[in-house]
Amino acid sequence: MIDKMSNAGISATFHYLYGDKYLFSLAVLSCFVLFLFFKNDRRRLIWPMIFCLLAVLNPYAYKIAGSIGIYWYWRLFWMFAEGVITALAFTRIIQFFRKKIRWPILFSAMCLLIGLLGEYVFQEGNFYKADNPDKLKLGTEEVCDALLAVDPNPRVVLCFAYTPYVRQYSGDITLFYDRYDYEYQLAGREVEHKVAHELEKTNPDYRMIFSTALENDYNFVVTYGNRPVPEDIYSAFGFEEVGDDVGVFIFYNPEL
Repeated sequence: MIDKMSNAGISATFHYLYGDKYLFSLAVLSCFVLFLFFKNDRRRLIWPMIFCLLAVLNPYAYKIAGSIGIYWYWRLFWMFAEGVITALAFTRIIQFFRKKIRWPILFSAMCLLIGLLGEYVFQEGNFYKADNPDKLKLGTEEVCDALLAVDPNPRVVLCFAYTPYVRQYSGDITLFYDRYDYEYQLAGREVEHKVAHELEKTNPDYRMIFSTALENDYNFVVTYGNRPVPEDIYSAFGFEEVGDDVGVFIFYNPEL
């Protein structure tokens, strides 16, 4: 797993959001064209975009943000309106030269430029058919329904594959850790981070996982269906198996 605040993580995020070709460079160039030659756009739009560029293209800021736990810093990348800036710059250029160059010719040339510099995004990997109408990971509904059938307000130590999707299905399920606990080691959340990664191992330390659930008053532990838990381990902490027919093992402690 790549930490999004590491250099490799920032690079991967940058290429994922902006692509591997030259549209980002074209957007930056468009930003400076608007800044230099179109004052009204400079005041209303370009100054905020320049601030976003300082956030996006500043490796020192990555290090500072990572060191103080601002784990959402990479989301600032979303704020640079790449498409809007490029389209606005091209529109202003067409308006400026409309009396000297026939605008359909200029418009066609700019569309060709975007096509040559960009890449086709409507392909597998960027888009895929949802497994169900709710667009949840396959099996999420079954796992959640199994938990809610036992307890209307379950508190769950859950394997990570389902963690990002549970809250989309039911707000009644309390999770021991979330996606950020898994991806980052946050101050004060070291135990959650450790448990999240332990559950993903081929041979997890189940004693640590079940003891942590017991200590924190979480009455369910859900593990992957291909990694069985010895009965003497979960029973030693007061848990009992209540389901294994939904692709996972579900353990419940009725005393919690």
